[in-house]
Order: sequence, then C-alpha cells, then structure tokens
Amino acid sequence: MNWPQREKAMLDLAQLIESLPCSLTIVECDKSHLTDYVRSDESVYRIAFTRLLDLVNMNLVQRKTTGLLMLDTRSDLHSSVQDRRIIDTYLDWQARQTTLSKFLERPWFGFSSFYPGLQIADFCAYVFDFKANEYGEADERGLVSHITQRITSKLVYPVAMVP
Repeated sequence: MNWPQREKAMLDLAQLIESLPCSLTIVECDKSHLTDYVRSDESVYRIAFTRLLDLVNMNLVQRKTTGLLMLDTRSDLHSSVQDRRIIDTYLDWQARQTTLSKFLERPWFGFSSFYPGLQIADFCAYVFDFKANEYGEADERGLVSHITQRITSKLVYPVAMVP
C-alpha cells in the first residue's frame, strides 16, 4: 500500500470511528514526571491501567450501565505472564473498590488481528500516542491533527495524564 492509499485508509477509519456508537478513554503516561521507584515498565503500566479502570468504571456508573473490558493480548502463545499481570492489577483494583464495580467480570483478552474493535482501539492509541510524542514536523501534512480532531468527540474525558 503506497502512502496516499494509507492516508486515505486512515482518514476513512477516522470517519468510521466518528460515526460509531462508541466512546474512547485514553490514558497517557509521561515517564519523565515519575519518581525513581516507578521507573520500570511494569510499574508504569500498572499505574496507567489502574487509571484507565477508574475512568471506565466512572463512565459506566454515570451511564447507569455495566461493561466488559476486552484487551489486546500482551502475551504470546508460549507465555501468559503479561496478561497475568493485567489480571493481577485488575484484581488489586477491584479489591480496593468501596462499591461494586460496573465491570461484569475480569478483562477478556484477544488478538487484535481477529477483532475489529481491538484494531480500532490500536489505531486510536497509535494516533494519540503519535500526537503526544512525535507531534510537530512529523505531522507536516496535518494527517494526525485531522484524525485526532475527528475522533476527539468520542473522548469521554479529556486525555487523562498519569501522574
């Protein structure tokens, strides 16, 4: 696929996301603001995932509904260590809740190559990560800016920063 075709596909996907009955919750983590005791990728991921759980649960409470969290599997066929860490983080978060959470059960895992919803989530994460970390000259054509402007209306909350 050449660049003009990729650009059109990305713009078409942004238009599709804009038309879907969905919402986005995005958590970004700037490691430069974290103290030394949370420098490991595992610690940073736990903090960001916990913040994501807080925000999604809060949105479910506000909407008076329940939900299910489906995540792109972080493990390969030979190891489930990364997925296990996510479940552990979820269970720790769940244990600290003073009221029953709105999640129906533990997160489910799938390969994004099999689930269009996970592919859309990957795309949104890529675009917002690009905007946060590589914005400027790299977006000289304005593609990322245009895409984020289109899908920002889907954000339940402004992009959440950790810490």
